Amino acid sequence: MPVNPWEIDKLNPDQKICSYSDLPELISGNSGLKRSGYPLVLAQGVFDILHLGHFQYLERASRYGRVIVGVENDECVRANKGPERPVNTVTERMLALAALNSVNLVFAFEDVVRYDDPKAFDTYVERYKHLGIPVAIPEDSNGPQKMRQATAAEVAMFPIPGHIPNSTTQALKRVGYSE
Repeated sequence: MPVNPWEIDKLNPDQKICSYSDLPELISGNSGLKRSGYPLVLAQGVFDILHLGHFQYLERASRYGRVIVGVENDECVRANKGPERPVNTVTERMLALAALNSVNLVFAFEDVVRYDDPKAFDTYVERYKHLGIPVAIPEDSNGPQKMRQATAAEVAMFPIPGHIPNSTTQALKRVGYSE
């Protein structure tokens, strides 16, 4: 997907979706976003049912630069949150995120990370190194781990204060959904 760096703020939602494999060229290629002087920041998560915490996280991340959102794929969400999740497919989640003004590009991670797997730490470090841009770290229970991962990947990080509760799982429990 060719992206004119000077038009990144004018893209339609469907134009904001790209593949993980396209990102290095979009970010660092000859006409990439970095070369155009745009500060960039990576925001990542499941983003299953968008809620206030997501909106705040992405809007606050956008204060540091153009936001590139990495979305966990459906298989990864099922592996970590149970067989009934995600509620929305990865395509639906990416389209919803792409409709937000605070989001500039959206992609799905291609690998499946089990959060409880000891190798997960290294997988996130490799993801951060692959993209080579600062990471927006949400102020939640995963924040300290993400800070260690960003440090190990030698990328900058921006702590993003959040709204509590800031979890789709918590919101689903409040309406009686059980996994």
